[in-house]
Amino acid sequence: MIQPTKSEAMARIRKKPARAAFEAKVVILEDWVKAGAVPTHVPRLRTLDDVRLWEDVALGLKAWTSFSVAAPSGPNYDLRLRLKALLPRLSALQEGIARAPKLPSLRKTEAQREMEKVHRALVIQNEHLLQDINKIRQQLSREITMRKIAEVERDELKKKLGAVIPLRIARSDDD
Repeated sequence: MIQPTKSEAMARIRKKPARAAFEAKVVILEDWVKAGAVPTHVPRLRTLDDVRLWEDVALGLKAWTSFSVAAPSGPNYDLRLRLKALLPRLSALQEGIARAPKLPSLRKTEAQREMEKVHRALVIQNEHLLQDINKIRQQLSREITMRKIAEVERDELKKKLGAVIPLRIARSDDD
């Protein structure tokens, strides 16, 4: 068995990150084409060189500097073929035929405005009801206090009444 030289081994190690970067881009682009939409923040990718230079930190995609990574006779020929097949469909998607859906408009719809109007009316109604509840609680509290005072006064009057000597009405003999 022939042992690879140190420079050949180093070249193989360096190719792995480049292939991984290339493959990650191809897989993501395939997913977008399959879904029929490309996020609007992605730059126009029309050529192999556009893809080579494309970086996206959020997606973890890195550019590679060597042209040999995507060379026709290079070690990543299979990825090159997949990408070449994707580019026309990707380009069509990016030209506006089927861009990714944009964020919903910040302008309010008629239904949203109507819902907000109803919400405001309900909030005002709730405030009035809470005020009514507080008034009723205050009235109830006053009534309870007045009843307790009346009960205390009644008890005091009963005590006084018990202390009064019963009077006897004298009868006259005429009766």
